Amino acid sequence: MTEPGPAPAAPYGDFQLEIYLAGLSGIVPSLPMSFAELESRAEHALPPSVLSYVAGGAGDEHTQRANVAAFGQWGLMPRMLVGASERDLSGRSCCQTHRFSRRCGFSERTSAGRSGPAAVQGSGTAAYVGDNSYSAFTNPIQGTRYRFEVSPTFGSLVYNAAYADYRTYFFARPFTFAFRGLHYGRYGRDSDDSTRMYPIFLGEEMLLRGYGYGSFTSQECIASQGSAGANSCPVYSRLLGSRIGLVSAEFRIPVFGVPEYGLINFPYLPLTLSPFVDAGEAWYKSDTPTLSFASGASRGIVASAGLSATRMICAGSAASTMSPPR
Repeated sequence: MTEPGPAPAAPYGDFQLEIYLAGLSGIVPSLPMSFAELESRAEHALPPSVLSYVAGGAGDEHTQRANVAAFGQWGLMPRMLVGASERDLSGRSCCQTHRFSRRCGFSERTSAGRSGPAAVQGSGTAAYVGDNSYSAFTNPIQGTRYRFEVSPTFGSLVYNAAYADYRTYFFARPFTFAFRGLHYGRYGRDSDDSTRMYPIFLGEEMLLRGYGYGSFTSQECIASQGSAGANSCPVYSRLLGSRIGLVSAEFRIPVFGVPEYGLINFPYLPLTLSPFVDAGEAWYKSDTPTLSFASGASRGIVASAGLSATRMICAGSAASTMSPPR
């Protein structure tokens, strides 16, 4: 009889959740949360030989201190309620420039001295934003939210980015019906320039659930190639374009909550389960939306259905794709 394998590790986010929930009861972690305090505690607890191996550097540790100081000049600064249709996430390290696409997470690396011609870019953003929704523990339950945004870009690349996101909620105590319509697109001369911009990816988990980057296998790519070529992956490429459209619907069920909003009176850890359906399509300037469901790996509407779970401080979802050949 074979021995049972080790139990699967808990998701790392559960450790953070455990700390937050304990803090609500006044229980603080036994270990410090800041790196400086943790390092100080380690100096008192570890013998010098162990500490030098873990935290030490070569020679007088000048290079190690210089590296720490260099990274200390950078920080993350959240910007709320501002235009975010285009962002430059490029960074330079180890004599190389890395350019990241905000919408799809891919990176392009250019070695120093072998980059293309210099680019000059300028952009501006104007947006009309509204929100008259009411929220319960985990989600909005009634009202509407919307954002309409235009971001012209000029210089080496010339195009206009248009973004429209409209959400509406209908409350039927204790349930909520939620609907969303979204369009994001680049319009103008260089809107389809994939040599200097990565295409928009419809399969972002905040957009069309169930089509994320990690959901595709090599077998799916090979099976969808047909006459497209051995290095292609049509089942993935149909989610790329310079324009995308998306609609989604959710039926939100408050499982844990308060008597006025919840099937079970348990307000300590509110939980909402939401069956959902997503559908969307991506296309380029040279194409037109088919407005019909994709057949095989061809372009068209792709859809998914699943169940999402939302707690007060975290959320997750499981989705099943509804478009062949997946």
